[in-house]
Amino acid sequence: MILMMMMMIIIIIIIIIIKIIIIIIIIIIIIIIIIIITTTTTNIIIIITTTTTNIIIIIISPPPPPTTSLSPLASSSLL
Repeated sequence: MILMMMMMIIIIIIIIIIKIIIIIIIIIIIIIIIIIITTTTTNIIIIITTTTTNIIIIIISPPPPPTTSLSPLASSSLL
């Protein structure tokens, strides 16, 4: 009788340990998924911001002044 009680207690402890291990594994998997999602979203945000800043820089930067292309003609006409 005492042996049966000991076996039941050991089985219950083993079941509790297995449940705790499963819960810890699930929590670790959820944390890893959250980390992966946040890193990919930050990468996407960084890519979007860099492309938009590049577009803004292209729009803001004025076209090169035409004086450089006219300078050889002007110097030759002066001669």
